[in-house]
Amino acid sequence: MKETELFIVGATFAAIGIADALGKQTVIAEETCVLGTEFAAAFNQKEPKKITCFTESGKKLEKQLAMRGLLNPNGEIYAQPAVFVLAKACIRQQIQLHFNTLVTEIKKLENGYKVTLFNCDGYQTILAKQVIDTTSTGVFKNKKREKWICSAVAQNGQIKNEITDMQYIPIPLAESEGWVEARKKTLAYAKEKNAKIVMIANAFCYRDRVQPTEQEGVLWIPSDGFYNLLDAYEGGAAYVQQGI
Repeated sequence: MKETELFIVGATFAAIGIADALGKQTVIAEETCVLGTEFAAAFNQKEPKKITCFTESGKKLEKQLAMRGLLNPNGEIYAQPAVFVLAKACIRQQIQLHFNTLVTEIKKLENGYKVTLFNCDGYQTILAKQVIDTTSTGVFKNKKREKWICSAVAQNGQIKNEITDMQYIPIPLAESEGWVEARKKTLAYAKEKNAKIVMIANAFCYRDRVQPTEQEGVLWIPSDGFYNLLDAYEGGAAYVQQGI
């Protein structure tokens, strides 16, 4: 049975920020096959905002993004290629990543947690001293958050990103609405506003800010509860500095 200091649910920007700053043995399980889906795949665009980084990890990421033209002085970020910068941090810190992996159980033990995973290799168990959940809705919390579908359009967008040269439309969805309803709303909006859709996000967007909460010892820090991906990475690193 594998043992680790820290187990993180979700390969998010906050998760990598935590693992990078912690510098200890870390295992991360991701339900999808890519990093950073909470910003990159969800087109989680907001109005430009300059994020000030105080941690060494955050400053390093900020510098790398700016050097590659993925972050401008206004605070706008090109999220999709920023994922590759995130991947380099994982390689540098030798973070163990499990993609296409479901967390089926987290059981509290006397001296830690027993985490059960399921993927193409079947079931496996990991013993972790600490568990942090960085997913949008919380694996076991069933947290209700207002969700949106974001689309990139050629014109008439509400949010303009100067780096990507695209405008983004966030469309609110009812709790029960899935991908069929989301796409119908997107197409209806485009027709009404005479806008040309370039891309539709393949992950739902949650735009509210959420404070870290704890349930049965498992800390929930939703990565998309931060303002943008740099804020999430810095938030994870800052939380480590505060002594997790």
